[in-house]
Amino acid sequence: MKITRMQWLYGVAGVAAVVGLAAFSEWRHQPEPLPAKWQPQVRTKGQVYPVPQSWLVTEEGKIAHDLVLPDTLPKPVPFDFDKADGHWFWHKSRREVSLAYFRHLCDTEAGEWILEKPKDVEGLYFARPEKDPTDDYLGDVYGPEAPWVEREFQLMSDNVDGRGGQFVRPPFRNYRFVEEPWRDLPWQQDIYTPYIRIFGYQAEFKRNKFNRVTEVKEISPMQMEGINELRSRYGYTWRGIRRPRDR
Repeated sequence: MKITRMQWLYGVAGVAAVVGLAAFSEWRHQPEPLPAKWQPQVRTKGQVYPVPQSWLVTEEGKIAHDLVLPDTLPKPVPFDFDKADGHWFWHKSRREVSLAYFRHLCDTEAGEWILEKPKDVEGLYFARPEKDPTDDYLGDVYGPEAPWVEREFQLMSDNVDGRGGQFVRPPFRNYRFVEEPWRDLPWQQDIYTPYIRIFGYQAEFKRNKFNRVTEVKEISPMQMEGINELRSRYGYTWRGIRRPRDR
């Protein structure tokens, strides 16, 4: 069989098209390069993947990422982006692939786990307080370490009443006290101890026939004191999302 010059050109073009589509498929699924703010990456005791070193600049951050969770909790399950994208000559949209990945995370990793139910907890240690994040910071894909958590701090006044009110404000938030590490902030400038304790807020309130609070009257304002040792037996901390595609 004699191959004409035109058939040969068509064959070369076809091979080139196949190679080009294959290369495009591979290119589509390469993760975006990490921004400078996420480099260098370092290992921690409690995380499966390395994390940006910038997340560990505070002692509270180091402790959060070194916490080792129980083996009973689910471990990350790899996701096949190529398979989710479809055949090499017919690609799904980025939105479809993103939704498939989101469902994968929901099925394999998402959830809430209660390992112990403590009783008679009067107060807690808020182990990793954060300053008020800006709109630009929250709007940056690689800005906040844990967007869902850190957005709450934007609505939280960074003063004794605002910080304490997240935990100590009856009849809705009924801890008797909350403790935090001392930070170099204007409202803590007269304290020179490693920790602070916020406490003392009391109020009278009325309920209607549906048991809903209709009126709250403050009896005692929020107070703060410096402390050298924690009274709390339990604490609250948080840590961030490491995988770039999760962003």
